[in-house]
Amino acid sequence: MDGSMWCAANYVPLTPLSFLERAALVYGDRTAVDSGDRQFSWRDARAVPRRSVRARTSRRASRRRPPRRGRGHRLEHTGDVRASVPMTGGVLCTLNSRHDAAMVSVLLKHSDAKVFLVETQFLALRLLAGAGANLPLVITISDTDNSGSDGGSGMDYEALLRSAPRGFEIRWPTDERDPISLNYTSGTTSRPKGVIYSHSGAVLKT
Repeated sequence: MDGSMWCAANYVPLTPLSFLERAALVYGDRTAVDSGDRQFSWRDARAVPRRSVRARTSRRASRRRPPRRGRGHRLEHTGDVRASVPMTGGVLCTLNSRHDAAMVSVLLKHSDAKVFLVETQFLALRLLAGAGANLPLVITISDTDNSGSDGGSGMDYEALLRSAPRGFEIRWPTDERDPISLNYTSGTTSRPKGVIYSHSGAVLKT
């Protein structure tokens, strides 16, 4: 309509972050994640990503530069990362653990990742370095069932959470078309192709 304008009274950008905020408010004491040895409520599911955000932003991870998440099995940490990255205005990109070092190197370079979160069982920094990867800040997530890693080391995720400074305000998207994730095709026939999801696109797929 001619003459109309978007403002706080008639427009709120769609984002999956609003789901987490509402769940923590309405169902705060109910179980959100049950990983067997540990359980987290919806209130925890909101609080832990905020601590993760405070810790990472204190390390100056740039807005809209993709933090990478190496695929793993620690369910609670997967939820932390997938919530905390968009909270900073960052772009989440998940790697396939079946990729070899050369392919991971290509994707790290193409995405210009600034933070790389990976479980220790998938950590192979020496292989990546040999493949020519320019490694970003590496944050390791310990796997209690398999704590070994194939060379290299990084900053421990739990230690990072403990070092988080106080105070953080979520960076809500100003436009629901802002990117929330960068995904890649499998690369079985050629180099992987990147696909960008927006905040509104993620809501519609939820």
